[in-house]
Amino acid sequence: MDFTLPTYVRLLESTTKYSIVTVSDFLSGKAAEPFIVLRHDVDKNPYRAARMAKLENRLGVHATYYFRWDPKLLHVDRGYPSGTEAGGFPASYVLEAKLYGHEVGYHYENLSSLAPRKLGAEALRDAALADFAEKLAALRKVAPVATVCAVPSGKFNNSELLVGADVKSLQLLGDTSSKFGELPHVSDAGRRWRSPAGPGTRLDERVKGTDGLIALLSSAKYPRLMLSVRPGNWAAGKIEWALDTVMRR
Repeated sequence: MDFTLPTYVRLLESTTKYSIVTVSDFLSGKAAEPFIVLRHDVDKNPYRAARMAKLENRLGVHATYYFRWDPKLLHVDRGYPSGTEAGGFPASYVLEAKLYGHEVGYHYENLSSLAPRKLGAEALRDAALADFAEKLAALRKVAPVATVCAVPSGKFNNSELLVGADVKSLQLLGDTSSKFGELPHVSDAGRRWRSPAGPGTRLDERVKGTDGLIALLSSAKYPRLMLSVRPGNWAAGKIEWALDTVMRR
């Protein structure tokens, strides 16, 4: 039974040969080899991000949490508790991540979210940049934000939005989407450990389950590594894991 929080604890405990750093640590040159950049994309289930943030804090680990704007959070009558929103960000969970000492970032998708307006390419980019700045400002009302990361999208490559843009004028260290081209990367997308295609990003071997990743990290084969973990993939225990498995079928 993989992808449970007890298994995640074992995963973190296998990194004793590394220092675990945030994205900002890496981009500002504060990471000394061997290191793991630990990043979390909070696409859904933000309460799972909060409990993972608490667990990591207990283990002395600090990571970067990228929060996505969810338009459903603007409607508190749809099952979301009142008072938890900062625009479309889950403010109470963002605050918990900040409270436990983690970095908060913006998981942006402004090109793909505005694409249905069927604007011309230049008009779409201008509108998306304005939307990006507005949502970034909303998230900064809850926590400092120094880095951002694009949400993958099929037709519209959200990471292209900031290519050539002056990110320093937005008081950003950088965009994770474009800064890790030569850093080996492993992700738990789809509850399977994968290494994305690209020069320098793919591992030399396939990782079979979290036990396989634990063995790899214990060996410290890679002196530089980015580990992308989605809190929504990790269940608290057997019952939640079984429910997740049924829902994914």
